[in-house]
Amino acid sequence: MNRWHRRFLGTTSLPADLTDFEVEHYFTLTPAAVDAVRSRYKDNHRIAVAIQLGFLKLSGRPLAALKVVPAKLLRHVGKQLGVEAPSIASLRTLYRRRATLYAHQAWAVEQSGLSSCGRTERAALGEFFSVEAGTAESVDALVQSGREWLYEHRLLVPATSTLRDLAVAAYTATDRGNYELICAEVPAATRERWLEVLFQRCEEDDRTVLQWLRQPPRRQSPSTIRREFRKIDFLKELGVEAFSLRGIPLEKLRGYAQRLRSQRPARFAAVTEPRRTLELVGFLHVALLDTTDGIVQLTGRGTLSLVRKARTKTGKMEVERLQSYKALVNDLEAVLVDTSLPAATAREQALDLIRQAPPEPFATKAAATRHALSERNDQLRTTLKRLTSLDIRGSDERVLGALQRLRDLYTQNKPSLPEGDLPPCRSVWRELVGGTDRQRALRAFEAATLLDVRRSLKSGSLWIAHSAAYRDPALHLLDEQRWQRERRHHLAKLALPPDARTYLDAIRGLVQAGMEALSAAVADGRVRIEDGQIRIGALEAEPLAAGVDRLKSELFKDVGTAQLPDVMLEVDGQTRFSWELLGRAPRSGEELVALYAGLIAHGTSLEAAAVARMIPGLGAERVLRAMATLESRASLEKANKAVVGLLRAQPVASVWGDGRVAASDMMSIEASKHLWTARVDPRRRTFALGVYNHVIDQWGLVYDQPILLGERQAGAAIEGAIRQTAPRIERVAVDTHGYTNSALAVGKLLSLDVLPRLRNLNERKLFVPRDMDVPENLAEVTDACVSERTIATEWDELARLAASIEAGVVTADVALARFASAANSGTPLHRAADQLGRLLRTAFLCDYLTNETFRREMHRLLDHGESVHTLQRAIFFGQLPVHRGRRQEEAVAMSGSLTLLTNVVIAWTACRIQGVLSRRGTSDVLAPEQDWLRHVSPARSEQVNCRGTYHFPVSLYADRVLDRRDGAIASAS
Repeated sequence: MNRWHRRFLGTTSLPADLTDFEVEHYFTLTPAAVDAVRSRYKDNHRIAVAIQLGFLKLSGRPLAALKVVPAKLLRHVGKQLGVEAPSIASLRTLYRRRATLYAHQAWAVEQSGLSSCGRTERAALGEFFSVEAGTAESVDALVQSGREWLYEHRLLVPATSTLRDLAVAAYTATDRGNYELICAEVPAATRERWLEVLFQRCEEDDRTVLQWLRQPPRRQSPSTIRREFRKIDFLKELGVEAFSLRGIPLEKLRGYAQRLRSQRPARFAAVTEPRRTLELVGFLHVALLDTTDGIVQLTGRGTLSLVRKARTKTGKMEVERLQSYKALVNDLEAVLVDTSLPAATAREQALDLIRQAPPEPFATKAAATRHALSERNDQLRTTLKRLTSLDIRGSDERVLGALQRLRDLYTQNKPSLPEGDLPPCRSVWRELVGGTDRQRALRAFEAATLLDVRRSLKSGSLWIAHSAAYRDPALHLLDEQRWQRERRHHLAKLALPPDARTYLDAIRGLVQAGMEALSAAVADGRVRIEDGQIRIGALEAEPLAAGVDRLKSELFKDVGTAQLPDVMLEVDGQTRFSWELLGRAPRSGEELVALYAGLIAHGTSLEAAAVARMIPGLGAERVLRAMATLESRASLEKANKAVVGLLRAQPVASVWGDGRVAASDMMSIEASKHLWTARVDPRRRTFALGVYNHVIDQWGLVYDQPILLGERQAGAAIEGAIRQTAPRIERVAVDTHGYTNSALAVGKLLSLDVLPRLRNLNERKLFVPRDMDVPENLAEVTDACVSERTIATEWDELARLAASIEAGVVTADVALARFASAANSGTPLHRAADQLGRLLRTAFLCDYLTNETFRREMHRLLDHGESVHTLQRAIFFGQLPVHRGRRQEEAVAMSGSLTLLTNVVIAWTACRIQGVLSRRGTSDVLAPEQDWLRHVSPARSEQVNCRGTYHFPVSLYADRVLDRRDGAIASAS
């Protein structure tokens, strides 16, 4: 079912303001239903029973009363049945007899094929609730999930009170189970001590320990790193590290932690068991994981900063060295041309000058950088001392040995390496580590170890037990026993054969066919090969039919303009995305406006106080509370799916595409350089945060995620494409940053084609199997180096990696970073993924070079993404405040809120476009004469004003945005 349909489920009365689209979608009868109504009932009953049928499709429950029936609904049903539409008064009179109402309801239920929810069905619903409660955020979210489950299983939706009782029982049982698990693992005395310590005052300031632990890193600096390490030491002293809590999903622990983080300490003191223990332990556990992850990122960025400074220093030294050599040459020339000097004197002066010459330059820039890193640097040693205090484990014995050697040296306060001591390090460092200057040798060993630790933590050869992102890689995969037990099931789900040969034969066939097509294109001149490079002509602009610009101008003139508050309310009235954000219905119009304000504050660069000043009668405190409510990826994803569902339901969306292909790219949000997660945007040359979006060909943003600038985006491209569900994406276009050979392989194993727009295309080679026959005219650009044997040997591990991603055990970006990135280049799994990716890249390049239609469509997709980014920049204007975006939950809220606001504007524009077309009588938008609509984009900022004072006319949409189910607004959990 579509998410925009969710708002109607369970209601017992007709909405007073059904749109034309909703009337047509829900109350259009099938020919069989029309015949059944006509054969059973007379004219005066036909429309009433037909409305009952449509209402079951809309709500999943029988219609209790005909108090309000829109006139357009009466006309629509009457036209189908061939009877004159009656007045509402006559329908009310008809249902004064309860027997008539019950008879119509029973007949409509029978015709619709819906069944009552009996004992067996309730037991199944209870089991569903028990599973969903493991990750559900609230009881209200469970109730809504139950309505959807019943609707999809063709069961009548019972009263809200009935569903709520079952949901509360499941939710309580889950919390009780987690509470018992915690009690069994964490002694009561320990929990009491944690509770007592959490509200004590810190020694360094007036904050409580709870407030201190909640404070995220501020900026990239040594003081920030020291502060974060103090948190780690404090949590270890409390003994939080000793309890793994692996029986509780991390998402659930984060939910418990978020409750404690978002409420005042005074309110927590009134919380009773088991909620108190769940929130307390969840908060401390998540605080340890997140603080550890933050330390790894901070030290990693600090390490790169040290390397960058060393490179800058060596560059300056090289300039000085060249200047010294130039001065030496000039002095030698002056001595040699001075004929007044005796030959012996000239020779002596020349030799003196040569003895004073600067030292020989380093063989490479890397060697010069290593030498600069081996100079005294207190920051490097301090960082490494702190890292050695962490419980770092792993499979890289050399780096672990180096860390232990440094621990011993620091314990003994050794200022230098002992004579003749050559500790474990990479070969490029051995000259410095084994040099005669033993103090420099120690500093070189420290620098080498710091770089190795950073690389090994990223690749997964080292890990930290109390970390979420840098934990044991074995925990990122389906465990060996489960994989062997469920291997056949996962292979079937992924549509992969049990042996590699069958799969490789199919890929080999694609490559062979592509090479033959490319050879033909070279032969007829469509593709040229010159000096070992592939060259193709630039795509010409697609010709537009005459008058398209005029038609577009007239269309958007009829669409008109609107203020952002009106747009938000109008779309919310059709999707109830606010229900998804809250996990329940808004209690009042004031709460709804505060929620909108929090959404605007997260999705723009505005402060909470600034948004409050723009909305009369709203205080900054309420905006801040609403912003805290929005720090949930699940609720934001549901809200976005609801809005995208509305967009895709418009007939005009079918002109733009079918939603199965997408473009993914990152948009940077300008931020302060003091924000610890900010990185320099190479295009804009400013510090920024990254938001990675997936835009389908129907213009909706179906997935978003915050990412760090400068990181490879291939994993994010795959993750978004496979996690979104509206509908399944089959192909995703990316730029060079979203591509690696391993990503092509992993994407294909997940039934996803990654289509990269490659930089320096003319320099790319075609990789084929070693025994493949290559056309003679392609030999110059072909490298027969792919080892199918390597792929076949690691086929089982490749399939296990793909199955782990598909099952949600690990995200695609983490999987690629830990198993298939350049840092893993020596592992068999990476080699196999890289070899398979090379084959797939060759097949893709052959299609890209020879098929102009394919190339044009791929570029159009990427242009869609750029157009959406333009709209997003119109919504998110200005620079992010320095205190925003420090926490991961906050970054998720910013990314999701900006995406939701963008989708709201796009969906509103698409609905208005569809309304204009309907008023013009354009019944078939796919007709040849309507081809110009392909060039119409709903991603426009000109139609909606996002600035100024915000007035939300909630009263005009109250029946649609506030709950009227069972006669009352739904209560909170």
